[in-house]
Amino acid sequence: MANIFYGTYDRNIDVTNKIIAGNIPQQDGNRAAIFGDPCYGHLKHVTYKDSTRQIIYPYYVTGNVSRLLEALNTPPTTYVIVSTCLLPGNFEIRKEQYIRGINSIIDKCATIPNTKIILVENNGQRQTFLDEFVNNHIAVLYTRNNFLPTWNKGRKELLDVLACIETFKIRDQDFIVKVTGRYYLDPKDCPFFDRLKEGTWDSIMRYGNYCTGPDTPTGDCILGIVGMRCKYVKEINVPVTESAEISWAAKSLNIPDNKQCVITDHLGIYIAPGTNTYFLV
Repeated sequence: MANIFYGTYDRNIDVTNKIIAGNIPQQDGNRAAIFGDPCYGHLKHVTYKDSTRQIIYPYYVTGNVSRLLEALNTPPTTYVIVSTCLLPGNFEIRKEQYIRGINSIIDKCATIPNTKIILVENNGQRQTFLDEFVNNHIAVLYTRNNFLPTWNKGRKELLDVLACIETFKIRDQDFIVKVTGRYYLDPKDCPFFDRLKEGTWDSIMRYGNYCTGPDTPTGDCILGIVGMRCKYVKEINVPVTESAEISWAAKSLNIPDNKQCVITDHLGIYIAPGTNTYFLV
């Protein structure tokens, strides 16, 4: 039997209370495993204070439950999901663009703890140059979303993001950054990543189009780089005919104002929508 302690006495009590009360979210993949484990019985052997049933001593657990509880207490991770689409046309040019963009993201992520990069490509499972980036902090996922019968690239990109969430078991409390892979970050001045380092926001985005940056949320945004807490990303309406920019912006309006980071100047990313001519936004 082992004492599972979460750094502070109060934190241990808090976690224990939530488990005893059954307050682990239904969508948490660990919930069923915890309550189905024979060792769960040990969680009931705690001391309560009077009739309030407030736990005043740490609980004791054994076996797999201890590892599951440790996972529940893991701090949020930032997942930078890089969207790519490798097609035969202009392949070498686009390959160079992707390599430059991915390397710029790797450089920025090196300054932010607990960050992972996922390169997602949507033309089916195969070997590509993206595999050369794989290491302990970078993964590659191949989907088939580019074969969907739709002209809406934003729809395909959002489905790719949702596929990453499902495949890598990204939790509601984790933070998602979606970046268009062909674009590259300004190495000297990238306000988006400056805000990301703060780790306090539920959304980071610039509203409006490429030419404007309103200081209040609107019904449109720039998707070259955008950030949102995973629980909100999962609730975005997958667009059919409307642009994905509208869908992302609409979801962000449900986030409390004090958790929204609205970037009104520039994001710090060079973009080239539909062309090979880059400009800074």
